[in-house]
Amino acid sequence: MKKIWYFIIGFSVIAIAIGLWLGKKVSAAKKIDFALGDTDVKFISFSEGFEITAQFILKNFSESKFVVNQLKADIYTYNDYLIAPQPAPLSAPLEIAPSSNTPVNLTYTLNVASVLQLVLNSGIEKDKGDNIFTIAQRFLETGVIGAKAKVIGFVEVDGLTIKLNETIDI
Repeated sequence: MKKIWYFIIGFSVIAIAIGLWLGKKVSAAKKIDFALGDTDVKFISFSEGFEITAQFILKNFSESKFVVNQLKADIYTYNDYLIAPQPAPLSAPLEIAPSSNTPVNLTYTLNVASVLQLVLNSGIEKDKGDNIFTIAQRFLETGVIGAKAKVIGFVEVDGLTIKLNETIDI
């Protein structure tokens, strides 16, 4: 009978320790934030389209280090039309130091059809005279298409998933 009580007490202590550890990990993971940094758009050619380099900033506000196992971020129009899937997964886990920002650059390729979908479905203000020609002129002058898109995906940090749904200016 005493062996059963020892087993129950031992099991309870282990379960409480694991619960406290998980609670601390989840609490610290809530201190992780995600932001979009600079976006660089380059025209490659009419056959290949545009190359977009987007900077994702992983912010760690806790005193614990974290390991990013997966980062999935696809670019969609405002009408949820996929225009640029993430080209490849992370090649290796990424470590986020305590109380720091860790930038991750991802490069996407948008073909001409995807750019047209982006322009047609991105809330470009037609009442201000925007059309495909003024957008092309703006890009040639400033390097900005002037369209808004959505970045949808997730970041998996130490087994916890943080959903992404951000707006990006292209």
